[in-house]
Amino acid sequence: MISRRVLACTCVAIAASLTGCVAHKVQIVNREITEQTWLSFLEDAKTTKEEVLSRLGRPSAKFEGGSILTYRLDDKYQVVPRDYGARAKSWGLGRPSVWKRGRYSLVLVFDPAMILQRHSLVRVR
Repeated sequence: MISRRVLACTCVAIAASLTGCVAHKVQIVNREITEQTWLSFLEDAKTTKEEVLSRLGRPSAKFEGGSILTYRLDDKYQVVPRDYGARAKSWGLGRPSVWKRGRYSLVLVFDPAMILQRHSLVRVR
């Protein structure tokens, strides 16, 4: 079984690589932020992957066969879509620079039963 420390380090490393430059400092944002926003439905050991996908939509990235999902969030903690096709235009986004407005990476780690085990909000620099 993977220790919590290894799992936490893995999540931070993945989030750091998603920022575009691992050399930047990674800052884990206080968990209170996720508890005070519309992301409060995320509860470790309770929330299912199915519920996450239905509420947040398609993740910006998947790792470990889909057991780790990441989402890019803007400064209002709203999901920033990765693709800029018709869906992004229908949301009024339309320009690739929208992805750059992402301020956070939400990292979600699921167990083999696809129940959320750990989640972190990491500031993107």
